[in-house]
Amino acid sequence: MGTPYRVISWLGEGGMGIVYEAEHLDLGRHVALKLLHPHLCVDSNQAENFRSEARMMTKVACDQIVQVYDFTTLEDGRLLYVMELLEGKTISFHAGKQMDIGRFVGIMRQACKGLYAAHSEGIVHRDIKPENLFILDNAEITDTLKIMDFGIAQMLALASGGSELAGTPLYMAPEQIRRQACDARTDIYGLGCTGYELLFGRAPFPGTDVKNVLRQHLKTEVSFPKEPSYPTPLLDILRRCLAKNPDERWPDMLELEAALCEVQIASGFTTAWDHLPVPAIDPDRRAAIIANMPDPERDFADLQGKNHRRLLSAAAIALGLMATAVWSQTQASSEDQRVEQLTRDAHDAAAKANFVYPPPGNPEAITAYRSVVALEDLDERNANEASQVLRQEFGQTLRGLGDRYWDAPGGKGFAVDYYAQAIIFDSSLETATHRARISLGQLTVLRDRASSGSFEEEELLAVEPLQVLAMEMDATRRHAALSTLLAKRSDLSPRTSHQLTTLMRGSSSRMTPSPSLSHQLEIAAQGPDATPSAGLSKSTTEKKSRPPSATSLSKAKKRSRPSNDLGEKAASKREASKARKRVSRGRKAIKATRWALARTLLHQALEADSRSHAALIALSDLSFEQDNIPDAARYARRAVQLAPRNARYRMLLGDIYFRLSRYSDARTEYTTARKLGHRKAESGLKRLERILGP
Repeated sequence: MGTPYRVISWLGEGGMGIVYEAEHLDLGRHVALKLLHPHLCVDSNQAENFRSEARMMTKVACDQIVQVYDFTTLEDGRLLYVMELLEGKTISFHAGKQMDIGRFVGIMRQACKGLYAAHSEGIVHRDIKPENLFILDNAEITDTLKIMDFGIAQMLALASGGSELAGTPLYMAPEQIRRQACDARTDIYGLGCTGYELLFGRAPFPGTDVKNVLRQHLKTEVSFPKEPSYPTPLLDILRRCLAKNPDERWPDMLELEAALCEVQIASGFTTAWDHLPVPAIDPDRRAAIIANMPDPERDFADLQGKNHRRLLSAAAIALGLMATAVWSQTQASSEDQRVEQLTRDAHDAAAKANFVYPPPGNPEAITAYRSVVALEDLDERNANEASQVLRQEFGQTLRGLGDRYWDAPGGKGFAVDYYAQAIIFDSSLETATHRARISLGQLTVLRDRASSGSFEEEELLAVEPLQVLAMEMDATRRHAALSTLLAKRSDLSPRTSHQLTTLMRGSSSRMTPSPSLSHQLEIAAQGPDATPSAGLSKSTTEKKSRPPSATSLSKAKKRSRPSNDLGEKAASKREASKARKRVSRGRKAIKATRWALARTLLHQALEADSRSHAALIALSDLSFEQDNIPDAARYARRAVQLAPRNARYRMLLGDIYFRLSRYSDARTEYTTARKLGHRKAESGLKRLERILGP
């Protein structure tokens, strides 16, 4: 074949090509080769479109998507792409059967995760159906799912010269039938059809007459058999997936997955996939889901025979607390002091970059993670609130460090370690989860060891570079610190030494200031009366103070509000002024790529003034900078609702919709922005015309 692959066996053949098992001659890795049929490769434009989508898919690191390793064109012009080799079967094997609700929710949540990852990169599948959902054999967890064949439906339609529709009739959304623009909601419709078939054993609009099936997709409202019986809220989820109008469907896969979690909570069942991170939706709604979902860490540890004594102790304490009617003021005060101390300990440890690992030579040193766990062990509301704030804060900090080193020469290995630590704190960080590639078992072991502090000295020596790389310093000081570390640590592995040397060469020109330790050093580690340190100018340290803890916030809520109108107006003006100052500082932090600090400041602005559209649009800009496009859209929509005549907000929302392939929505926002006088709106509309036509 003229490639570095040796074909081992034929695996199968379908409408788009032939699949072989092969081995990479140099790496020895077994892969699946998909060789596309010649008629799909004739048109150079469609071949390039598919090649472009294949390149994008190689960047989507998601456990629920079949990984694409390579893509090439053979000498005879046929397209070949190389995928991970899977053992198992597509979910179409379930055809004609009815699925248990627990299995159903586990599979659907995995599909939501995979499709959300693709949609975040602007990729729409267009042909979600049972044949493209693959269930692995012999996986660690039952019903492990992989989504296959992104972009194939569009390519097959183009190969037909436009005579065929993109997709499969039984699972085709109305906008596909009408040959209108497709976006993430098209895949939501296909997933709804697939989910219907999993529950009831048949497609929502079955039949062999293609025209009649398509007509039903366009005109007939979905109905559900009386048997088997499923919870009404679950059927309502599918009904919304299958709405004829895309605007009436779930807006994205995050919202759909959250709804599935809420049905699970209401119905009281568990699944094999309860360890999946809860989607990043509205914070209050997400917190409620987390609080009520089954506890996968506890269940996993219990199955392994771990922490049994601790669980019994916690249960006994809980019963004791229930038996106590009222806590005395002295006890409450002592508890508050303990929360404050543990919060300070966590910030102090983080300021030294001791997030999960203690420093070499001092294995008993306090870490941020052990302090958070100690807060959670108090099992008090204030402590739980404080621990949640810290988990999000440290998770974002570590994710920021991972982002910082991910694309730096020599930095990817260190970035993976930062991402792994990030999801120890906050498993909802999708980018960190995708890039860390850490299994549930490995994650559980790391959490257990981080909680107990049971790291070997060799492990602490091995991760010492992570602590040096996390410190806030300019390029010259970083170069000096890395040089010192290399000189001191002759026992470092050749690979680590090479990575550090490569980072040193690129530090002066490629590394940007850390967005994370700025947060720790300037907010967490300094008190309100701290004097400027040698490493910080007065302008960067004055007026800094520790962010209010959960305890102080709780106390603040109990303060009486002004009793007269003038007092309330004055208080409102003060809060609005505080919000404006926080937004201004947040904008400066974004400009300096100090993202964790920016996010904290902007959320503080919203706490002061919940209608601050300036804070919302700044959060949208921040999310867009961090490539979290769904969050960027969510914040921008809220800002537009509060300030509908702001042309910049409309333009930004249009750009976000364009990135999400929601072209009709983008056109609406660009058109409104043009009416409001935005000078770049016309270029946005012209860009859409090249895709959609006039």
